[in-house]
Amino acid sequence: LSETFERLIEAYEKVGKAGEWKFHHQGGIAGYLPREVHANLKSDVSLREGNAVAWNPTIRGTKSEDTVLIGNEENSILSFPEESTWPSLEFEVNNKVVRRPALLVIG
Repeated sequence: LSETFERLIEAYEKVGKAGEWKFHHQGGIAGYLPREVHANLKSDVSLREGNAVAWNPTIRGTKSEDTVLIGNEENSILSFPEESTWPSLEFEVNNKVVRRPALLVIG
């Protein structure tokens, strides 16, 4: 979990938002509680297949949150399934297209 958290910190730095991760917890292992274990630099939990993790990167004034099931070959985003008809944006991450919910504009 701490190794994943370190990569998250690097992602903030890459987009010019170093340090923003300090203003809100970033996620962790999900279960019956909102977070069974919070991710941080000292997390001593190993992520493995079958874990559900909820990540919520934030930059002050914005927040994105997803729940992901860790799989053997690839992970599944549970909070925004492929078959969703909600408006979406697409991003390429590690040569894979990732869909994210967009704002619904009415009128």
